[in-house]
Amino acid sequence: MRVITLDTVGSTNSYVASRAGSLGHGDIVMAVEQTAGRGQRGNSWEAEPGLNLTLSMLLRPSGVEAACQFDISRRRPRHSTDASKPAAGKEGAHKMAQRHLCRRP
Repeated sequence: MRVITLDTVGSTNSYVASRAGSLGHGDIVMAVEQTAGRGQRGNSWEAEPGLNLTLSMLLRPSGVEAACQFDISRRRPRHSTDASKPAAGKEGAHKMAQRHLCRRP
């Protein structure tokens, strides 16, 4: 694991993504100033230079299928409170198939 500290960068996440081939599992890129930080779902991430922790960590987990890497953050449809009932429509069938693939014994 390495920690790379940058004075200024657009986005630590973009920096890691563009250099993933030369970074290893657990490497961290942090910045004193991040000028174009990215939040979730297309939101920007703003932080005062030198006052906030802005970093990205590259993880290369073993034993996790690509389709299951975000399984923990998937949510059931809002209209259903019963996890055993499939969601409606084509998208619901896809989610149920993914959930089945990601089950652990």
